[in-house]
Amino acid sequence: MSNMHISESIKIALSNFKRHKIRTGLSMLGIIIGILAVSMILSLGRGVKGYVNEQVTSFGTNLVTVATQVPGKGAMGSLTSMVKGTTITTLKQEDFEAIEKGFNFVEGQTCYTFSQVWTTYQGKENNAYLFAATPEYINIDQQAKIKTGRFYNEREEKANQKVVVLGTTAKENLFGGKSALGKTIKIREKGFKVIGVMEERGQMGTFNYDNMIATPLSTAQNTILGIDYVNEGMIKVKPETNMSLATQRITSLM
Repeated sequence: MSNMHISESIKIALSNFKRHKIRTGLSMLGIIIGILAVSMILSLGRGVKGYVNEQVTSFGTNLVTVATQVPGKGAMGSLTSMVKGTTITTLKQEDFEAIEKGFNFVEGQTCYTFSQVWTTYQGKENNAYLFAATPEYINIDQQAKIKTGRFYNEREEKANQKVVVLGTTAKENLFGGKSALGKTIKIREKGFKVIGVMEERGQMGTFNYDNMIATPLSTAQNTILGIDYVNEGMIKVKPETNMSLATQRITSLM
């Protein structure tokens, strides 16, 4: 196209713009909105991708979760059955010990069970999540951090010691701004000594880590719940392990 034709086209376009100002304005507005919408979608896409990566890696890329499930049912079927009162008692601490001994790619393991309990301290009450885990939990779950005090140890686990570590919400509900360390709270009329407080972590699904009261697995099984099984556990595998193969081998053993 010659320069003459280009010049004429520009003149015709400007003339049309002047005669149809409203239509031109709306057209330009549509183009601007379209560009902004695409930019926002791309930005959200990048943001969501980052959020998903954060969530996936937050548990560590070298952890395998082992949980109970109703035979022949999917995850939703299992959940429905548990809500209706089905109790699965087949998963034991010994299973996780067998996994650790049976595979050289396993670096460590922990198992736990959970329930809801009312806790009290000097007239204050709190409905909390009882999280009964083996002492190795604090080293396996990379997001579990101690804020003050300490986590319980293997000696306290074996001796069924009545000690607890509180989540931040559980601590605030019972003690407010005062220190909880060394104090004794009541769980089902039994006294438990507070030896630590966890860092704030938030909620995952229906489980609120901050309203958690952690206690040795053996203590909860023998003095609170009266059970000999666990609900779930985590296996930490060594770096560079083929996760798919590790999962298949653990499943086969189970």
